[in-house]
Amino acid sequence: MKKVKIVFKFYFVFVFLLIATSCNSNNSETYVSNGDSLILGNKSFLEQNDNITAKKLGKNIGVTDIDEQVYEIENQEQNEWICTINDGIIKIYSEVNVLYLTLIEFEPNRIIIIDENSHEERIEIDDINTISSTVSCIKNENLVAMPEYISMAMQLVFESDKYPGLSMHYVFMHDDEGNCFIGDVPKQDVWIIEHELMNALKEKGVMKENNGH
Repeated sequence: MKKVKIVFKFYFVFVFLLIATSCNSNNSETYVSNGDSLILGNKSFLEQNDNITAKKLGKNIGVTDIDEQVYEIENQEQNEWICTINDGIIKIYSEVNVLYLTLIEFEPNRIIIIDENSHEERIEIDDINTISSTVSCIKNENLVAMPEYISMAMQLVFESDKYPGLSMHYVFMHDDEGNCFIGDVPKQDVWIIEHELMNALKEKGVMKENNGH
């Protein structure tokens, strides 16, 4: 198999994002940007994990003092969750007392794997054992260097019924030696993981001939 070298880039393509354009607010508020926080009156919102995005935006509720548009997030409480958009870049903010979400706290119960090389084929995995095993591998002792060559890379999207308006995005990778990895693009971290995800893909008829693994 031809080897493909992958270089991390500091961006995501969020294929699930659907921007609601019909609901501009007539009572627009101005949020004050202060480092990684937004302030509106006596209420503060802190920027969340860079891996999190909104599945669908709601009403445009304001603007920041640096000209970023502020939106509600559909299916999340507005008094707890908002987001900004500037030049196509989305940032998620939560009220200051809301938990900062890691993948563990997110409590995913669904994984969607997207193969951009196969007409963006979507493979959904809801087996709780596969998901739990995958999440448990995201820990410091499993951090490794970015593989120089990989044979496969797909978008890896975690969804959670606990946070129905949000999703967390990573990259699922496989190298020529049969190892599986998850990559965090914003932080440029890579974890080696067990083979549950790859086995789940094989069970669904995907990757049947991938390096014989």
